Parts: sequence; structure tokens; C-alpha cells
Amino acid sequence: TSIDNGDTWSPQKVFLKGEGITGFGDASIISDPTVGEHGRILVFCQTSELASFFESSLGSDINDPAIVHISLSISDDEGQTWQHRIITDQVKDSVTHGIFASSGMGGRIPSGPYEGRLIHSFVLRRGDNLLGALAFSDDHGETWRLGAEIPNGNESAVACLNDGTVLFHSRATPNRLSGISRDGGETLESVEPHHQLPDPSDNGS
Repeated sequence: TSIDNGDTWSPQKVFLKGEGITGFGDASIISDPTVGEHGRILVFCQTSELASFFESSLGSDINDPAIVHISLSISDDEGQTWQHRIITDQVKDSVTHGIFASSGMGGRIPSGPYEGRLIHSFVLRRGDNLLGALAFSDDHGETWRLGAEIPNGNESAVACLNDGTVLFHSRATPNRLSGISRDGGETLESVEPHHQLPDPSDNGS
């Protein structure tokens, strides 16, 4: 953490750690400044035990080591203390084998009919097929729901524009896929290659 606008930083602090062969990775952050005195920090991670994203089974049973899960950590005191939970059953549907939150950052819609909605992108695997997806929360990250799917998408970045529109672009070749949502991430208005964004198939931001 930094208390001087990033000029200096405290030592690193581990806030989430697996035991044995369980681990966490692909962290991604959302900031919600409207919660409490200090705002809220939300961190998504993928957590796994015996299976990876490409090996994970159907379902969301937290006790099944063959299922990859979505971990959500929340801090309301600037990262000093954290609450941890598994939200796989909120964002993984019955036909999806593997899922993870795209590493990087999510966003918060600043205005319009969906003001305050938190948005994050996910990658889904259904059999051998990969696609991107958006998920959202209307209660400051307490609960989440899967929204629009991004056909042929992968790791995606989102930005919430001042007019309430959600802009996204997704990992693809030879150019990133790009589009917008005007209903808070529930549906997409367009998904097209962005010819100014060549992509070797990489996670971008």
C-alpha cells in the first residue's frame, strides 16, 4: 500500500495463500469508492487444487478438487484486513467446465441507469470451446451474476465510460475483438475486430 500517491510503498503483504497443492492466481482488482469511509477493494482470483482451467469439471461443488473455483477477497479498510469467499456458483453455469476472472482490473459504472454497478470479465471453457463473458454486481460486490457472452473471446479488458456505456476488448488474433454494452453488461451491442489493435493473442489492458 501507498499513502503518498505512489511515491513510496509498504512491504508486500500476503493476504491469500493456499495450503498443500491448493493455490491462487490471475488476480484482478476492482475499486468501489462509495463503500464506507475508505472505499472497498475487491480482488478476484482463480483457485485450484487437482485441476487447472483446462482440466476442470462441470459443477461448482466447493469440496470437489477437480473443479476450478472463483475466489473473491474484499477489504473495506484499504487492504489491512480481508474477507474471503468462493463465488463459483454465482458466475459458473451448468454447461461451463472451466472459468477464471481475466487478470487486470474490472470497473464501476459511474453514471446512468446502472450507476454503481461493478463489472468484471471472465473466460469460460465449454468443452474445447473458449469464450469471454461479463459479470456484474449491483450490491457492491456482495453477489454476482453472469451477463453478456463474448463469442470467440478470451481474456478481456473493460472500461466504464462517463455516459454509463461499458467498453470492452478481448484477446483474439489477428486483431482484438471490441464492442460495447449499453445495458450494464447484460447484452452486447457489437463484437467486431478492432483494426487499430493488432494482437498476437495476449492478455491486454
